[in-house]
Amino acid sequence: MKYKVEIMVKNILRVKKSYMRYPYKLLLALGLFINTSSVYAEDFNPYYVELFSGQAVSIYGGPNSGPDTSGGSFNGRMSDINLHVNTMNGVRIGYRVSNNYRFDISYYKIKSNLDWTTNFPGNHHTEFIADMDSRLILLSAYYDFTTINSFSPYIGVGIGQSRNEFKSGEEFSNGKHLTYLKDKTTIGLSYRLAVGIDYLLSQNLSFTADLSLVNIGDASSGDERTAGNTTHSIGVYKFEDMWIRTISIGLKYHF
Repeated sequence: MKYKVEIMVKNILRVKKSYMRYPYKLLLALGLFINTSSVYAEDFNPYYVELFSGQAVSIYGGPNSGPDTSGGSFNGRMSDINLHVNTMNGVRIGYRVSNNYRFDISYYKIKSNLDWTTNFPGNHHTEFIADMDSRLILLSAYYDFTTINSFSPYIGVGIGQSRNEFKSGEEFSNGKHLTYLKDKTTIGLSYRLAVGIDYLLSQNLSFTADLSLVNIGDASSGDERTAGNTTHSIGVYKFEDMWIRTISIGLKYHF
């Protein structure tokens, strides 16, 4: 027994001296151990695709929310701006790095309406309406908390590009149509803050409920207005830093 212990001690010392003489071997062995351990610890499917749909409430606009003016020969100050979100759908493609961290790229398709009032000199004002189609592409990072009874809460942040198409703008006075506004597409930045929860239905399928605060970027009208057969140049009607609150549900497939 004593002889076996002596042999064991000598072998340990020999290995120790070898790694001390060549420290990169120790680092390599440690790296392999950590990598192997993490592989065996991860029992999840790293990739996922999610389809989501939801509703959104605008927190943009208000009675005095239009500091920008429409210029040219038809100068006026905007007020009473309202953004109404009608539909919101999208898809996410993601990759899970570990049990707690994951990333995804999301595509949003949002349809909205805008309405506002423009106050012109001489105490004259007219009302405007327009449609807006928004396309967002966001790169988001998430932290998933510990799963309890198949529920996994998370938080996330995202940044990306917005593409807002202002179209079908019209001007009215006392309900009577006056002019059409020129369409315009604006490309800018978009941001997202998210909290939500995943519910694991099976190894490959989960249900998601998400609450997000999303900046869909800027938009503006074109620089022309048309009344009958006459077109005039105007300053654009601007809508900047449009924020919305979104509530969505989704189905996520893990593979």
